[in-house]
Amino acid sequence: MEGGRRGGGAGVRAQVPTVVGLLVWLLFVENSLGEGVPRVAEFAPGGLGRAIAGGTEGTLAPPVIGALLLAIYATAALAAGWRAATRRDFA
Repeated sequence: MEGGRRGGGAGVRAQVPTVVGLLVWLLFVENSLGEGVPRVAEFAPGGLGRAIAGGTEGTLAPPVIGALLLAIYATAALAAGWRAATRRDFA
């Protein structure tokens, strides 16, 4: 297994679909959530990142909650990537 493939990227065999999927999520899905269901969008990864960066007060989660939930998301992605990588044949 390549040393740099961890997390969600290990679950997808090619880098391009992984990057495109992340960009689609951040640019389209989270923006649609923000317009339709703003309370849910505040806990999506992009909203949590904006909360940590000091985004608009009152519309985002507190920075501590943002950091904690992003750590949980990262742990879940790492576990999913590890599971996918250990079940795949890397011949």
